Amino acid sequence: IIAQLQEEIVSEEELNKMKRAFLVNKHQTLTEGAATEWRNILATLVKNDERILDFEHYEQQLESITPETVRKAFREYLVTDREILLYMGKHQMYDR
Repeated sequence: IIAQLQEEIVSEEELNKMKRAFLVNKHQTLTEGAATEWRNILATLVKNDERILDFEHYEQQLESITPETVRKAFREYLVTDREILLYMGKHQMYDR
């Protein structure tokens, strides 16, 4: 999947489905009564050296993602020759 996303552009339809899922999740999780979730979000923002303003513009940032930026990110950040896969549990290839 990673190699495919590094070479092929994801469809607008698939990207829009992912964007909607992120927005729905954000709105369902961060309600006025969800103090713990808000605290976790704020702690994550601070830990990642992000600004609250960035979070306030989440929808605009999400909308700015294009199929090409997805491919570019997969090419830049997911370089498979520098990664390892840790598999815990039984696997048909290795459990003979």
